[in-house]
Amino acid sequence: MRNILFFVVMLVMASCGSNTGKKQSDNEDKETKVEQKQKKSAQGSCDEFLADYEKWVDEFVKLYKEAKANPTDMEITQKMVDATNKMAEWSEKWTKLYDCANNEKYVKRMEELQKRVEKEMNEQ
Repeated sequence: MRNILFFVVMLVMASCGSNTGKKQSDNEDKETKVEQKQKKSAQGSCDEFLADYEKWVDEFVKLYKEAKANPTDMEITQKMVDATNKMAEWSEKWTKLYDCANNEKYVKRMEELQKRVEKEMNEQ
């Protein structure tokens, strides 16, 4: 009788142990899927941010050229002040996008866009 009871207890313990492993594996799979979705979402955010920033860079470069051509135009001067303030906002947004700022692909694209602005501002 004691052997049968021991056998039943061992059988129950063995079945519980394997089920726990399956549940743990399922939980890990779910966590991996959630991480993958978050990564894709972050990448989408990075791509969207850089696309919007690139549009702003194009507008800024155009405005800067206008300001160089007409330095006494107060309307253009005010637009340049606003654009410069917007530059600080873009920088702040970028630093909040940790996944972007830590991804070489996005860092490289951001640097290229910044170089376009710098190049235009340094031309005489």
